[in-house]
Amino acid sequence: MLKQPVPVFIPKPKLIIQKRKTPAAESKSLAPMPRISPLVEDDKEKHVQCPYCHADLTSNEAPVLPSAVQEALDAIRAADAAHAARRAQMIREGKFVDARDKDRKVHPHAKFRFCQLHTLELETKPLAAKHGYPVVLDRDALAASVRKSEKDLKAIIDRELDSQFREKAEQLYTQMSVHKVRNQESVMARFHEYLPGYYGPQGAEVIMNELQAMFLTKPVYLTKEKAHPQLPSEYVQQVLVPEAAARAIQRDRGISYDRAVATMHDTQDMGSKLFPIIESDNDASDAEDDANRDENDTDHDQDDESD
Repeated sequence: MLKQPVPVFIPKPKLIIQKRKTPAAESKSLAPMPRISPLVEDDKEKHVQCPYCHADLTSNEAPVLPSAVQEALDAIRAADAAHAARRAQMIREGKFVDARDKDRKVHPHAKFRFCQLHTLELETKPLAAKHGYPVVLDRDALAASVRKSEKDLKAIIDRELDSQFREKAEQLYTQMSVHKVRNQESVMARFHEYLPGYYGPQGAEVIMNELQAMFLTKPVYLTKEKAHPQLPSEYVQQVLVPEAAARAIQRDRGISYDRAVATMHDTQDMGSKLFPIIESDNDASDAEDDANRDENDTDHDQDDESD
C-alpha cells in the first residue's frame, strides 16, 4: 500500500513595501558627504619625509628645510630620477629589467649620513640653541680657553689640586690589573666618561691637541713619574681632557666648577650629535663608490641576461 506524501508547509513570502522618499529626502540622501577636516589631508601632502627613515622633515610650524638638508635631499632625488630614467631606457630597448630593481640601491652608510644630518639640523641644533649651548664649534676660542687653564692643570699634575677624574682613574688600577685597565675593550667602555660635554668628539680633539702641546712636547712637563700609574697619554685623555673641558664650560656659562662638571656629563650625548667625529673624505667616497658599484653591477648583469 503506497504511503501518502507528507505535506510540506512553505511560508508565503512577505511583501515588503518601501515607502517612496519625498523629493526633499531624496536630494538630501544623494548629497555628497562633507569632508572632515579638509585641511588635514592638504597639509599632510605638503610634509616632506625622509626617504630612508620616513620621519617628517617639515611641519606646519616649520615648512622650509634648512639649506644643508634641502641640498642633500635634492641630490638624493636627482640620483633617484637618474636611476628611474636609466631603467626606463632599458625597458624601451627591450633589455631585461629585474622587477626587484625598481628602487635605486643606496649604501647603508649613505642612508645613515642623511638621517644623521636631518636629525642634527632639525632636532639637535634647535634643542642646543634653546638651552644656550653653541651650535657652531669655535675651535680657536676653545683652544684659548684650554690655555687659560694651564696653571690649574699643572697643579693637578703636581698633585697640588684634587681631581675627581684622576682619583677615579687611579681607583681602577687598584681594582683591576694593568692589562685589564688598558685593554682596548675596557678603554672603549669608559670612553664616554671622558667626552667634553657639548663640545663633542671634535672639541675633544681640539682640547687634546692643546694639552699635548702644553705637557707632552719638549720640555715634557707630564713625565711618566707624574702620570704613574697611568701612561702620560692615558693621563691626558682621562684626566686633563675632562678637567680642561669642565673649566671651559665654566667660563662659557659663568657657573661653578661642580655645576660645569654636571653640565659636561648631561650634554655628552648632545655633543656627540652636534660635533661628531669627522670621517675622512676617503671613507665617505668609498661608501658612495660601493653604492655606485652595486648599481652598476646590477645594470651589467641585466645587460648580460638580455643578451
